[in-house]
Amino acid sequence: MGDWPKTIPGAAKAAAEQWPDTPGLIAGDRTWTFAQVWADARACASAMLASGVGHGDRIAIWAPNTREWMLAALGAQAVGAAIVPMNTRFKGGEAADILRRAKVKLLFAPADFLGSDYAKLIAGEDLPDLAETIHIDRDFEAFVARGDGAGDPAVDAAFAHVGPDDISDIIFTSGTTGRPKGALTAHAQVTQIFGDWANRVDLRAGDRYLIVNPFFHTFGYKAGWVACLVRGATIVPMAMFDVAAMVRQIEQNRITFIPGPPTIYQSLLQELAGDAPRDFSSLRVAVTGAAP
Repeated sequence: MGDWPKTIPGAAKAAAEQWPDTPGLIAGDRTWTFAQVWADARACASAMLASGVGHGDRIAIWAPNTREWMLAALGAQAVGAAIVPMNTRFKGGEAADILRRAKVKLLFAPADFLGSDYAKLIAGEDLPDLAETIHIDRDFEAFVARGDGAGDPAVDAAFAHVGPDDISDIIFTSGTTGRPKGALTAHAQVTQIFGDWANRVDLRAGDRYLIVNPFFHTFGYKAGWVACLVRGATIVPMAMFDVAAMVRQIEQNRITFIPGPPTIYQSLLQELAGDAPRDFSSLRVAVTGAAP
């Protein structure tokens, strides 16, 4: 067992200190260093405090894999709140049930994903604890601007009270045998387990990890961007799986590490069966799971 940071935002802070100028995140045509990722997470944390989010609160993220998803999570966790990741395929009633039972205070959701404004899907639902819904794809920067920026001393004070045994997230089960059940996880559980997992699969500093698995799932979130923060690997999120886009990402961003269930690899092999030349020489590791 390795000696990993004791909290998830602590992992982001440690990455910024150990690899400040290393690319930490690539999204679209932009790259952010680990130092920039941590600064942006701190700015988001300041906005959380300005919005009344603090230790013990719950915020939900009902959105595809994006930079903003990760920053919302880190910002909330840095002030002691727990995140509630939500499946982007949920219907309104399913989402409302989880928001209600988890006592979610703040929701981040897209104004336009899969043809829907997610806030409208829960309009009219009885959600007594939900104070606000923020359109993560349209209004995130305006949300961050509520705070006092990365240098806000209130963030340091809040972060100092986040401990390894505090709840980092509540992930709900699929509800196969009944209503979905919320599984509570502590920060140190996440960093320890997935730091060790990253060692086992040989995720290294300098790797470029194309995260296809959804952030609302443990594979995309904890074995995804959290593992990257712990190990110093570059996070390259995909909002949703598209095999042609995945091939382009691998080639253009010189991806070294890819995950996914077996069906993703079957789709890749079919895509590569044509005569078009492909350059996958950067790939070093491919991991799979979630299906036999």
